Amino acid sequence: MNFQVAMRVAGMALAMALVAPQAAYAADKVTLMFDWLPGGLHGAWYAGKTNGCFAAQNLDVSLERGFGSVDAVAKVASGVTDLGMADLGTLMLAGVRENAPVKALFPVYSESPMAIGTMASSHIATLKDLEGRSLTSAPGDSAILMLPLAMQEKGADFSKVKRMKADGSALFGLLMQGKTDAITTFMTTGRILQGIASAAGKKMDLIHFGADLNIYGSAIFASDSFINKNPQLVGRVIAAGECIYKKARQDPASAM
Repeated sequence: MNFQVAMRVAGMALAMALVAPQAAYAADKVTLMFDWLPGGLHGAWYAGKTNGCFAAQNLDVSLERGFGSVDAVAKVASGVTDLGMADLGTLMLAGVRENAPVKALFPVYSESPMAIGTMASSHIATLKDLEGRSLTSAPGDSAILMLPLAMQEKGADFSKVKRMKADGSALFGLLMQGKTDAITTFMTTGRILQGIASAAGKKMDLIHFGADLNIYGSAIFASDSFINKNPQLVGRVIAAGECIYKKARQDPASAM
């Protein structure tokens, strides 16, 4: 190939490059760890993969199940996962007690759904009634961390509660079998459990102590280092989060 031909080929290649559409940048990958197993609360995030909310922010979001708010905070703080969902009270306590380097980005619940589940036959109607009774919670549960504050507000003594631990999947069974007097739960989950108990001919009661705490419930959060290194990315995550919840409110069926 002589010099003139080579120049013409190079010129044609340059012209084609200038008029060809630019390749889209690969979406930024981020991982979000939930507080527990996926449920109705998390549906909006799955919908974000198909309703355009993530695509609009050029995000590739990987969703992972959680093992409790306490565990989610630890994994985000240590960099195991980018983002987490946890109870705001747990985030606050982690910051105060352990100096955990995490910050909430935006709330999921405007009111804490923390609750105590009991069987009506146990005659536990208030937090004061928990004194001297058994209460079972799951490892990593956020409600058990906030319960002492709620009981103190009601003039009850948390130290008098007989505390036990069990896997989250076993709590309801223990309650139904009478092996524990009460369990920690969320109002969202508790309503489902009430229906199951009713189908079995039993009555389950809920004490919504989270309402008395006057704080937000679950929140999306990240570590300080992740926020400082990726401020624009964090801003896009917040925008995507606002988008998915707005669309979920407008069309709940789309997030089911």
